[in-house]
Amino acid sequence: MRRRLTLALGIAMLAVGVAGPAAWYLVPQSKYRAQATLQVVAQSPQILFKVIESQGNGGEEYKRYQKTQVNLVKSRLVLNAALQQEGVARYALIRSEPDPPKYLQEKLEVGFVGESELMEIALSGDDPKELAGLVNAIKKAYMDEVVDVELKGRTARYDHLTKLEKEYNDLLKGRRETLRKLAETVGSDNRTTLAMKQQYALESVASIRNELLEVQSKKRRLEAQLKAQVSGDEPLTLTSGRRISPRDIDRMIDEDPAVLNMMDQLAELQQKLSVETIHARQVVRRPGSEPVIKSLRSQVDGAQKALARMRQEARPGAIRKLQELEHSGQQTQKDEGQQELAMLDVLERQLDDEIKHLSDGNQTLTVQTLDLQDKQDEIAKLQEAASKIGSEVEALRVELKAPPRIRVLEDAVVPRTRDDKKRYMMIGLITLGSFFGSLLGIAFLELRTLKVDTMEAVSGILGLQVVGSLPVLPSRVRSGRAIARNSKDRIWHNLLLESIDAVRTMLVHAARTSSYRIVMIASAEAGEGKTSLASHLATSLGRCGHTTLLIDADFRNPSIHRLFDLPSEPGLAEVLRAEIETEAAISATPIEELKVLAAGRCDERLIRLLARGDLGAVFARLKDQFDFVIVDTSPILPVADALIVAQQSDAVLFSIFQERSHQAKVLSALHRLQTLGIDVLGAVVMGGEGSPYGTDYYRDSLQAVDPSPSKA
Repeated sequence: MRRRLTLALGIAMLAVGVAGPAAWYLVPQSKYRAQATLQVVAQSPQILFKVIESQGNGGEEYKRYQKTQVNLVKSRLVLNAALQQEGVARYALIRSEPDPPKYLQEKLEVGFVGESELMEIALSGDDPKELAGLVNAIKKAYMDEVVDVELKGRTARYDHLTKLEKEYNDLLKGRRETLRKLAETVGSDNRTTLAMKQQYALESVASIRNELLEVQSKKRRLEAQLKAQVSGDEPLTLTSGRRISPRDIDRMIDEDPAVLNMMDQLAELQQKLSVETIHARQVVRRPGSEPVIKSLRSQVDGAQKALARMRQEARPGAIRKLQELEHSGQQTQKDEGQQELAMLDVLERQLDDEIKHLSDGNQTLTVQTLDLQDKQDEIAKLQEAASKIGSEVEALRVELKAPPRIRVLEDAVVPRTRDDKKRYMMIGLITLGSFFGSLLGIAFLELRTLKVDTMEAVSGILGLQVVGSLPVLPSRVRSGRAIARNSKDRIWHNLLLESIDAVRTMLVHAARTSSYRIVMIASAEAGEGKTSLASHLATSLGRCGHTTLLIDADFRNPSIHRLFDLPSEPGLAEVLRAEIETEAAISATPIEELKVLAAGRCDERLIRLLARGDLGAVFARLKDQFDFVIVDTSPILPVADALIVAQQSDAVLFSIFQERSHQAKVLSALHRLQTLGIDVLGAVVMGGEGSPYGTDYYRDSLQAVDPSPSKA
């Protein structure tokens, strides 16, 4: 904006000079304005109690209430009532209108003064008397149809609540009588007492059920025992129902005399074997091989086998003997079991009857308890509602005597002067709007076309390192015929050479540290000095002794061949299509170390080969033949050719034209390169006012040699 500040101020002042007088003559003459003032308090006035109408009146609720009142004043209900008042319909202000209420809705001004409680009802026009009468009619209709109706609504609400209070009291009386009778039936109206009674009844039933289960279990065991005694199917079961254990059978076998005699013989033989074994260990090394010990062991084994055979033979007799011992008491036990079974039958029936009786009583108690609790809950709710109704009735009885929330402060009077304030404000706004609108318009246009205006913007805003800066030569110097004309033109040439040599020095240093050999010169859009920078940089590299190849890869708009006065074909396009060898397509220049590879003829096949990546192999061969390869390409944003070439290059050097390159487009092009992972050396700034290299140095040095630069 600072570059266009003088122009912007000039246009703004011109706009003010035109808009001010035009507004003075075009803005219509001011009209008379009549208004009435009412007070709408934030909180409903109250004497003592807070009723529903006075709750929630502050903050956002009051703002909503204000908007509601404004809309009510402009509602058809109020406006129709105002138009029906005596004499209002004859006013010329509304008589000619086809729809007077709609006209008043559009013209009527209703609003609150700032953040105050004052609401103004105003109307503007040419007849002051009619304006005052119409505003007062609307104010009166609003008070009658809205404010007084609200007061009547509070009175009607009081009457309704009084009637409702009586109904609730009668209902409570009937519910309490029903509760009293139910409490007499169950014995109490206390929930804790009733809960204890229910718990005691449940525990009694549970205790009797446990006793019944024990009786039934004992009865089933006794029935099974009697059935087993009658059937006699299990010989190993005694009459008492107890089975014969192996221990009882072994004990009965051990009491047999023959078995006792054999057990004594076995013990005697084992004693002899033990004594002989101890004696033999003291005499010989292997006591087990002694004949005496072997004989005793054989006798012990025979005695053990005989004892086992005798016990097996005596087993049936021992079982019969045990059964005979039990048989004698079998009949007595059977009679006792039948008597006990009959007693258990009687006890079971008694317990069943008792459980049924207690369960029925407990169920009745539960139902009655639930009914009583329901009645108590119902009475509590009715009591709560009745209390709220009674409290609201008492509060309304007092608050009906409170002053109204909305009252009239000033009636509308006949205005004597016109309201010129709005007209002057409108003229001022138009004048200021034209001034600032012009400034903002120019600022907006400048913002949309934000350009790189300083070298500091390249590093600060774009984030690019400034490698160098090249001046823009005058047209007579660029023609090439002005070199010998005067010393002033030689200053421009020297300035250009020194500037490009500085860029060359930076590039050579970067090539030594990072092996940058193939450098692509890029720009965001066309016309930003890309081709000029590439040709000057390649020439500078050739002049200092570096073998350099300048490639024109801008297939769609080639221009390098015109700068060096070379044919456009053959070139890089023919090399990629394999129509010619690379060496045959390279052209020489007046500078021995500088060669040029023109663009060649562009076609669809070339674009496909370029996208396929065949350019990488060509660059790899050229890197072995030249110290530096400078590549001039198409702009980055219009076509994708530059991005394809950049991926085959070692680094990219940006060309930015001061006062011509757009910041947003340069950033977009830089973002595309960074997305592809391509190294960017920095930027060379073309043009601009002055030069960071100091033109005075060349002017002073040349004037010292040629004191009369004005001569041809």
